[in-house]
Amino acid sequence: MATLKDVSEAAGVSMQAVSLVLNGKAEGQISKMNCEKILAAAEKLDFRLNHNARRMRNKCTENLSVLIDDIGQPYGDYPDFRSDVNMESLYGILDCAAQYGYDIKLLPMNTRNLEDLSLLDKRIGPPYSDGVIFHGLYYRKNVFELIKKRKMPYVLLSTLDERQPSPKTEIDPVPAMRAAVARLIEQGHRKIAWCSHRDPRTSFLPLRFRGYEEEMKAAGLYDEELIMIAEDELAVRRLAADRVVRDRFTAVVCMNDEMAYRWILECRYNGVRVPEDIAVIGFDGSYKYNFISTIDLRFYECGYRAAEELIKSIQGGRTPKNITIKSKFQERKTN
Repeated sequence: MATLKDVSEAAGVSMQAVSLVLNGKAEGQISKMNCEKILAAAEKLDFRLNHNARRMRNKCTENLSVLIDDIGQPYGDYPDFRSDVNMESLYGILDCAAQYGYDIKLLPMNTRNLEDLSLLDKRIGPPYSDGVIFHGLYYRKNVFELIKKRKMPYVLLSTLDERQPSPKTEIDPVPAMRAAVARLIEQGHRKIAWCSHRDPRTSFLPLRFRGYEEEMKAAGLYDEELIMIAEDELAVRRLAADRVVRDRFTAVVCMNDEMAYRWILECRYNGVRVPEDIAVIGFDGSYKYNFISTIDLRFYECGYRAAEELIKSIQGGRTPKNITIKSKFQERKTN
């Protein structure tokens, strides 16, 4: 079985350099060329790290607990417009953990009324894990208080709600939404509607709506009559079939890609062309609807950066920092 010494001799570098690279700690210390030489030598020699020995030596489990709540779940009483894009943030977390040699413990919260925290209390701290990533738990104050009581490092993965506490890795959707609306205006649209499953100013969607509101007001085009509420697919069907309603706007910006897709289907059913007659823009950047113009929230990067920041804080004995990721407007076939 190959050893660190074997890898160092094959790569022509010190054993310390090999240890730093293979333990994911080479950033800023080992050159890119030497990193590549070390990794190539390790692969050729089929070198395998002894993770258990390293964990005992560092007094670290190298496990992260990921508390999952809203992945693929419906929006409360609005199941027609669920979104599964947050699976991408989970992929980012898993890939980052693998890169740094950490394991992930997934702890799904399948009900919003979590009454017994004793089991969770036993599964989130040493010797079970070294840190926690929250995923969609901004309303679970009892769980959040439990983690703080245990004094564990944690990062909250933002679900676009300003009420969420720090430290967090959050996504800023406002500039991208403003860019999307600005693009519609540039194309000649003056009546641009907004559609969501509830009032965007009072729900958990304020940041999604803010970019639309700001850009429309800046252009002098904001109109309360253009704010539409569709609680389910049937409501979208009625709005799209109503000629009077359709005549009020030439473009519609939706709260997520699922709703945008429903609009596209209903417009086509009623002989309304997209984007020639009505332009449609979604929100989230879902891989399922990669033909829809949308606000890409870069969930994969958000998950990866959250896990990376938590791991580095654990390794460095510091508090995780806040990270803000800028979303992007992806222009495709529907505007």
